Amino acid sequence: MDKRTTRIVLPGLLLYFLYFAIPAINSKWAPDDPMNLRYYWNRGFWKCLADIVNFWSGGYRPMGAVFYLPIYQWARLSPVPYRIAILLVIAGV
Repeated sequence: MDKRTTRIVLPGLLLYFLYFAIPAINSKWAPDDPMNLRYYWNRGFWKCLADIVNFWSGGYRPMGAVFYLPIYQWARLSPVPYRIAILLVIAGV
């Protein structure tokens, strides 16, 4: 695509994404979100990071701890910051 087409198409794609994504910010917890958060919180951040390096250890979704635990330290159990972070990941920011 040339630059002119990109300038036209990119804002349209962004608006299309936001039209469907913004209502998702007010959604509630998914059933497995509290379960995952509790697992990572009980295990601890450093043990979860060790599971990333020791991928053969059989750790349970170690990258999830990188997502959940920093947000938990800041926002506790409010689902809105988690939803915003998920939308940013989906948007590729």
